[in-house]
Amino acid sequence: MHKYISIFCCLFCCLFARAQNISKDSLTVLSNSFKRDNPVGIERVRRLNVLAGQYMKMYIDTGLIYANQAKVLAEELRDTPGLAKALFNITLYYENKPDYSKALEYALQAITQYEYLNDHKGLAETFGEISMVYKNFAGEKITEDYLAKGIEYSKKGFNEAVLAKDTFLMVLNLNVAGITYRDWGKKDGKDFYYDSAFNCFTRAIQLA
Repeated sequence: MHKYISIFCCLFCCLFARAQNISKDSLTVLSNSFKRDNPVGIERVRRLNVLAGQYMKMYIDTGLIYANQAKVLAEELRDTPGLAKALFNITLYYENKPDYSKALEYALQAITQYEYLNDHKGLAETFGEISMVYKNFAGEKITEDYLAKGIEYSKKGFNEAVLAKDTFLMVLNLNVAGITYRDWGKKDGKDFYYDSAFNCFTRAIQLA
């Protein structure tokens, strides 16, 4: 069982790494296009958020600069979708820094905005990140309260992904639940959670 769990984890890590990959040339094209077009208003917020999300994959400090610019402008314009996305991007920054307390703080702010918008996709994506934050909080001590919170949020994320009819986010949340259950299974007397991890991964593969 442990062998198959490891194979599934490697598979999903490769799939998500490829899905999120971006080259330096692509970032340069995006940045130059933004400077050339010099968009204003809500369109500027949208473009700043795109830049923030892409730069988070390679140069997170630059990504944070764009995300903060998007946040400030979105607040000025009362652009709730733009503000929600900026808060989500800032979450990614602190998750990768890592500063998990800050990541959770901004993620919960993003959730408030997405709930106001009734944005199922935004909620699914952000709940998935919160789940990962709690998994990381659990750390090497495998703190069960944090793992339980992680599972709770991954389930919320999956349910929102179903409402959004977004298979990618369904798979993402199942994957986060799977690796959380896998970690839980490492704790003495809790190896039955490997079965739960296996079920999450097999269900995700069926969807994918």
